[in-house]
Amino acid sequence: MSPLESLHARLTRAELRTATLIGLLSIPLVLLENLLLASDPISGDVSGVSLLVACVATGYLYADRATEARWACEQTAALGMAPVGVFWAVEYVGGVAAGWTRPLAVVLLGVVVVLLWILVVVLLGALGAFLGKWLRRGVQRVRPRVVGA
Repeated sequence: MSPLESLHARLTRAELRTATLIGLLSIPLVLLENLLLASDPISGDVSGVSLLVACVATGYLYADRATEARWACEQTAALGMAPVGVFWAVEYVGGVAAGWTRPLAVVLLGVVVVLLWILVVVLLGALGAFLGKWLRRGVQRVRPRVVGA
């Protein structure tokens, strides 16, 4: 199975379709948030509040499902972080064009940026799953249950 087939299979997996949809819906919010809050519309310093809210919503929805909530939240975060990856790549290419002529430094910076992106996705996924499950337990504890209705 090629990497693209594997990616397609993961994105279209039936039990993660809701997480995929939430991740895709968070992309315009991340772009809008970057446009309104960042000093430069195309910059790497993006506030991740809308993405964190999307991950918490995914964690809330997947708290009682058989699918692991952390996996779903990581998928939401990976899709929602796509524009941030594009912004980081634009800054990276801008740095290269500004005079970084040493290829080793460029390659090392690229590796660091990719590892940072992966770390942010995993951390947002774990935090979103934790907060979503916590919110789900709190709502279930407060919400009265109707018996026999």
